[in-house]
Amino acid sequence: MGWPKDPELRKARRRLEYKRNELAYVKRSKAYRKTPAGKIVDRNWRLKKHYGLSGADWDQMFATQKGLCALCRIEPIKHTDHDHKTGKVRGLLCKRCNIGLGMFRDNKVLLLQAIQYLA
Repeated sequence: MGWPKDPELRKARRRLEYKRNELAYVKRSKAYRKTPAGKIVDRNWRLKKHYGLSGADWDQMFATQKGLCALCRIEPIKHTDHDHKTGKVRGLLCKRCNIGLGMFRDNKVLLLQAIQYLA
């Protein structure tokens, strides 16, 4: 039978094929994401989707920070910190520092007040 030459017909046939075998496709996709290669693909897709970073860019940041948090420089990296308004990545943080910044809602005035309070 073969695939039709018309792109719209091909797209419609692929959609129909997916609907007929959706459970098999989902199962195969989940299994692939558990493999070493699938984990890398999934990680790179998430970095690109959420932060606009390639896996190589993230790895470069990780190497530059020597695997340690950009703020405390003690704990290992767990999170990618970004400005919620612009989406620009600021650095890689440990869990505590990431939560701390989040609690201050990226508000510089609030952070300065906290510094004065601690002093």
